[in-house]
Amino acid sequence: GNLGYLAGFAARLSDVGPAWQWATYIAWSRWLYQGYIVSFAENSGLSRDQQEGFLKEMEFDGLAASYCLLILAGFVAAFSLLMLFSMTPRARSLAWLPHPPDP
Repeated sequence: GNLGYLAGFAARLSDVGPAWQWATYIAWSRWLYQGYIVSFAENSGLSRDQQEGFLKEMEFDGLAASYCLLILAGFVAAFSLLMLFSMTPRARSLAWLPHPPDP
């Protein structure tokens, strides 16, 4: 079965309860691993039927490696925006700083 990454740990999706299987879709490590395996299958010299059988055995979504890369780029953009907003100081939190004297 497919290895899903849940809280940083690899787990077989059949071992994860149905209520938690959605969580593997919001883990960036799933898309990294899936993109790697799909890229490996595409460049391994296997026939198209063998590639499809291998990816079906791994229970992947059938997305191309380029789509996995786009999803990972979305994660990077989202994490960057979250970091930008969390590190931007609020005006109230800067009120304690001394102001320069008026000329």
